[in-house]
Amino acid sequence: MSDRVPGSERAYYAPGKTRYLLWDPTRTKFFRNVLGFEDEHALSEQLDRLTERLPDTPARFSRLNDLGRENWLTLMEIEGPRRAATIVVIWQVDDEGRAALVTARPLQRRDRLRFE
Repeated sequence: MSDRVPGSERAYYAPGKTRYLLWDPTRTKFFRNVLGFEDEHALSEQLDRLTERLPDTPARFSRLNDLGRENWLTLMEIEGPRRAATIVVIWQVDDEGRAALVTARPLQRRDRLRFE
């Protein structure tokens, strides 16, 4: 895996993304209970680090999404208050050519095959 996400040097995450990761029923168990994030500020600091590291992070093209935009997958490390973990981060290349964080989730066994 040697590709990079297009627009990664201008990566960002939308306002409200931290709230989504902390409170969405499919994400809250991992980000709150496992990693230990209790507030949006602490998680926001980690998302800032992910966007900063993205230009140097190997990526794999995933698909064109329903909007016709490219989705890319990366494996990245996140440091939670309780523990660190490897996560799968999905990025979308927006209309301005910037990489936008779509979602993040814990690494699963089946993901390893995608990144080999």
